[in-house]
Amino acid sequence: MHEESNSVWYFLRTPLSRKGPVAETELRHIDLLLKNPRAVEIDATNGHPTAETRRVQLPNPASFLAQKALIHHKRDRIDRAKDVLYIHDIIEAFGGALTAIRKQWVTDVKSGLHTNGIRKIEKAADVLFPEVDDTICEAAPHRRKQEPDC
Repeated sequence: MHEESNSVWYFLRTPLSRKGPVAETELRHIDLLLKNPRAVEIDATNGHPTAETRRVQLPNPASFLAQKALIHHKRDRIDRAKDVLYIHDIIEAFGGALTAIRKQWVTDVKSGLHTNGIRKIEKAADVLFPEVDDTICEAAPHRRKQEPDC
């Protein structure tokens, strides 16, 4: 399905080492992002700065949300705020398809996880976002360029 020469997939499947400006880093639960990705074509006509049409692979929404829930506690304060924004954007963009995302979670994503990971993801909304807190307040201005109501 994916060519190893495809730089994005090769990069994600290859252990990172010190090469130029890229420092070694652990990509936690990256396997979730590789499950049933969506193929999207991008080019200048749909707002992307590329001269030719390119086909890119994007994580499916269920995998993306699951991965963000699993790594949330290991991220620093600024990255947690960004992740909250990404989660918001996914829910906003795919809100009309939440039933399909739930089905994808059950059929494609959940089956490959350990029981502890499943439990963590299924409790994520209540545990990570029980109320408006500093993380959510810090997320708001990152993209929206406005002060949150905190």
